[in-house]
Amino acid sequence: MAWLYYKIFNCLSYYYYTKIIFDLFINIVIIYRKIKTISINVHIIIYKKIYYKHDLKCLD
Repeated sequence: MAWLYYKIFNCLSYYYYTKIIFDLFINIVIIYRKIKTISINVHIIIYKKIYYKHDLKCLD
């Protein structure tokens, strides 16, 4: 009987920990995507500023 309880507990704890790890992984992926989009936006802004300054210099 104790073995059965141990086995059930093991399965539950395994499921619980994999769920925690999976949730963490999903959160990391979401955060990474947000950071990636933010960095892309920042690069676009920087590029536009440099590009527009260059354009203005060319016009002068």
